[in-house]
Amino acid sequence: MNQRIENDTFSGGETTHLNATVGNNGSFAPEGEARSNTDYALGFSSAALELIRSAKESSEFRTHLDFLVYPICFNMRHAVELRLKKWWKDLGMLASKREVKLKQHRDAKVAKDRSLRGKLAPFPTIDEASTHDLSKLWNLVTEYASVIDSRFSKLIPLLDPYIQDIADIDPTGQTFRYPASNDSQVHLAETPLINIRILELRFTMLFKLFDFQDQITQEMKYEYSWVDTPNQLSYHDLQSISLVLAEYEDKEGEPIAAQAKEVVRDKYGLSGGIYSKTISTIKYNHYLNHSLNMINEPKHLSAEAIGVIFEVYFDYKPVDEYRTDYKRAETKTEIRVYKPDFDKMKHEIQKRAELREKLFGYLTREQIAESTALLECYSESKYMEIYDRLVEEHITYVNKMDEEELKAYISKHFFGSMILEKLSLMLLQMNCRDVIQPNIEEYRLTDISWYKSFQGRAFNRCYDEFHHFECSIEQFQTEVISVLSQVKSERLGD
Repeated sequence: MNQRIENDTFSGGETTHLNATVGNNGSFAPEGEARSNTDYALGFSSAALELIRSAKESSEFRTHLDFLVYPICFNMRHAVELRLKKWWKDLGMLASKREVKLKQHRDAKVAKDRSLRGKLAPFPTIDEASTHDLSKLWNLVTEYASVIDSRFSKLIPLLDPYIQDIADIDPTGQTFRYPASNDSQVHLAETPLINIRILELRFTMLFKLFDFQDQITQEMKYEYSWVDTPNQLSYHDLQSISLVLAEYEDKEGEPIAAQAKEVVRDKYGLSGGIYSKTISTIKYNHYLNHSLNMINEPKHLSAEAIGVIFEVYFDYKPVDEYRTDYKRAETKTEIRVYKPDFDKMKHEIQKRAELREKLFGYLTREQIAESTALLECYSESKYMEIYDRLVEEHITYVNKMDEEELKAYISKHFFGSMILEKLSLMLLQMNCRDVIQPNIEEYRLTDISWYKSFQGRAFNRCYDEFHHFECSIEQFQTEVISVLSQVKSERLGD
């Protein structure tokens, strides 16, 4: 092809809305790296569904279903292969945090088959370029994903029948690529008909499950980069165990951990030593140790220091005005038009300057730093390791400030409209009730929406990700049953 024509054809000239970025070009491509298999899989899966739509709607001979069924199925099968390879690559990243558990799994396999001794790695490697067998890929994923994280063991059964169907009919990607095999065996001789509606139903469900799998896998990678847990357990497991512990109450001479020991060990397959480490980890974790009936204290803040923060804030904005604003926001019965009031603005600036002197004079630098770390933690995942890191970072940052810089820092952070809400909710979530509850009650905030919402939630916000996963699995189980019912109806309709 002429070079100029090739450039015009594939680079597009001025019609940039028709240009597709490829290789390491474009917003989806990491600089200097190949694009993710997920990007490719999305393209192949979307192409398959678009071809199904075209086959159902077009009356042209060249787009007849008998022709399009091959690229439809080939694209679907290749999309699944790419998804499994991406999943395996991600599992390799997670495996570094599960070395002990993976070695135990390897050793158990060797004990059953001594011929594997010295040949089996704790986490196998695969040659992605030469491995195309879906059954092999899926068997590896199902075996090792469940070892690495228990969440995968709930997702794999939902995916299994869909992937097995594709692996059975086209294990290596040749069935829909060529009419016959290398030894002249006709493909699909025993599968004379493929119902495109059933294919569409099942494949759409499969890729919803794959999208969820990829989402939780990325969340796991972030979680594993932060959380320090006993090697056999994920943070999700710790949350689950803490909810089991919360079903017990302290008894004299028999703490909660002792009462729940047998139940938890049996349910999660924990040795006595790992159970002890698990309880120690939960005791340290302020987000989870409510389950052991523990009350915590902040690292540096005291009830008195928090009382001063409340007092200063309500001197800046009277509590009745604060309550009125929240009530107005709840009912949304009044539309307020902002009108600048420069005299009021000047007064507020002067008032803030006066009040920051009180905070500056009473709070230590560590207390100022922990307060702002709590405000930042409000929007972070609820991992104690993040909280610990942020507190230390804020202390380092604040200790480098001179007096004027620190006062400006106080002005910036301690008079925002949501400071009391964020500070209170973070301390409540971290079971630091004794230092925050008295202030909430003193200023009559127990009927404010953010406090009532916290009290009324079935799950502490620290369990949001846990709750989301469990609810999603239940929802997918229902959807899978619904798809199976639709497939059955489609077959009966034939």
